[in-house]
Amino acid sequence: MESNTEFSKNAKSTTRAQLSWSYWKTPVVFGACFCILQILMAFARFGGRRGWVPVNPFEIPAMLFGLAMFFLCGLLAGLLLQRLLRGCTGAWRYVLLAGAGLATPFAIMFSLGGGLLGPPGVLIGALIPYLVLVGVPVLIHQSWLHFRKPATR
Repeated sequence: MESNTEFSKNAKSTTRAQLSWSYWKTPVVFGACFCILQILMAFARFGGRRGWVPVNPFEIPAMLFGLAMFFLCGLLAGLLLQRLLRGCTGAWRYVLLAGAGLATPFAIMFSLGGGLLGPPGVLIGALIPYLVLVGVPVLIHQSWLHFRKPATR
């Protein structure tokens, strides 16, 4: 009976920790950065102010929905990276952060291309580069650590 009580205490503390700002800070920053990168991409693609700022008032909800989708992509990417980087220290952490830096431009482009498939395509397109450039190395590293045999003399 004692272990069940302790488990429920740990579950409550984990839930409180996940709701705190320190837990959500990284994903929210990623979401804001994805929105900024999307605006910069539109500016670079369409040129000046006349090309990408909606003139028709009916285009404004579509633009806001697009920004919300990009924020959600960044939020999910931030949660994924936060989960993958948990417990990584030293040089390995820097390698994974470099992989995340390399994956970000691809994630922006894939999510733009995923827009042709609708909102799920935008979300999935943004996560694929992070899974390939960060998730696969984490999986390989964890497998190597798991199956590595201790040296015997």
